[in-house]
Amino acid sequence: EVIHPNSTNEDHFTNRFLERRGPGPHHLTFRTTDLRALLQRAEDLDIGVIQVSLDTPEWMEAFIHPQTTGGILVQIAQCPFEKASAEEPEWKTQVPRRQAGFARVEFGSSKPDDSRRVFGDLLGGDVENGADGTFEFLWNGDRRIRVIATTSPYVTLVVDCPMDATERDEFSRLLGGRLETEG
Repeated sequence: EVIHPNSTNEDHFTNRFLERRGPGPHHLTFRTTDLRALLQRAEDLDIGVIQVSLDTPEWMEAFIHPQTTGGILVQIAQCPFEKASAEEPEWKTQVPRRQAGFARVEFGSSKPDDSRRVFGDLLGGDVENGADGTFEFLWNGDRRIRVIATTSPYVTLVVDCPMDATERDEFSRLLGGRLETEG
């Protein structure tokens, strides 16, 4: 999920994130139909979760700290609706829609073994080992996270969408340079 600062409060989490890390993806969200069961599984695997919120049945969530995943905040959410919001965001109605695909997330992890535990053991991604030491997690046949071992964590979004140079540069700027295109 990419967030946009909309608060003048300097202590707002979006402002703190941008101050520490600059523009770019803030967290990855995984939806589940049974958050409580997933929280129990996390406890069984000794994977710590933070900021657990189970008070509102319309939106329950918990997070896995970046220190646990190897560098990216992971949100796990349970929402009984197909969409988290009934209203279309204003930007969706103003921008011409183009057929695009989301190829994968590339995640440079400082702790690849921990990433494997979170994305594979806890979140159920099918793992494919790459010949170059990378590995990919796959969900539902087309949702991919490629993990690459590194000392400086990063997240790059890879989209399957032809873009002209102006579009690509603007989108890349919004993502802190963390965008690649295929197709």
